[in-house]
Amino acid sequence: MKKLFSTSLLLAILISAVGCQNHKKKLPRIAIAGLAIESSTFSPAVSHEDAFRARYGDSVFSYYP
Repeated sequence: MKKLFSTSLLLAILISAVGCQNHKKKLPRIAIAGLAIESSTFSPAVSHEDAFRARYGDSVFSYYP
């Protein structure tokens, strides 16, 4: 009986020690992409790369052209 109690207590301590470990997982990076342009097939205007700007962080959610 004493051996069963000791084994059970040891097992409970082992399980609680393993369960309390801090496992920090790397969170996945999420990219949001959008492309907005107003164009006309018959317009001679050209869009250059400078017209497109990358937004980072919370500014992604607060801006829409």
